Amino acid sequence: MGWVVACALAGAALFDSKVALAVLVGGAIGSIWTIYMAMTLFKHSLTHGVRMSAASFVVAWVVKLALTVSLLVIAFRSKVFEPFGLLGGLFGSMLAYWGWMVFRVKHADRADDSK
Repeated sequence: MGWVVACALAGAALFDSKVALAVLVGGAIGSIWTIYMAMTLFKHSLTHGVRMSAASFVVAWVVKLALTVSLLVIAFRSKVFEPFGLLGGLFGSMLAYWGWMVFRVKHADRADDSK
């Protein structure tokens, strides 16, 4: 969310507050689906252990996609937000998420963690 807020501040400085608000809303939409998938995977791990079937993952992904598209359609139909600001916030949140996963999350070097 810090990255999205920084992008919104840059949008406000370069353009206007309407763009900044659109970036915040687009970033929130991107964060909502990330939180939904994280909660779905966490809930599944509590009830079924670590394993997850492909069908469960695909169903969660379809719900995530429908949620994202629905929220974007509502935001685009509203005349309050700038369309490019919405997309900028959405892609900024996705970029921040994948950057975090690549550069900040420590992945296991070995499956059994033996040395």
